Amino acid sequence: VNNRGLMNALGFKIQVTIRDALMMLHSWQASKHFIA
Repeated sequence: VNNRGLMNALGFKIQVTIRDALMMLHSWQASKHFIA
């Protein structure tokens, strides 16, 4: 197993997960603010 490749793939997935979570949180806050 290529350790470097595995770490790069893991880091990329973590970055994507964090980005998606931030986008979801931002849209949720925006919708909550819009409703309120």
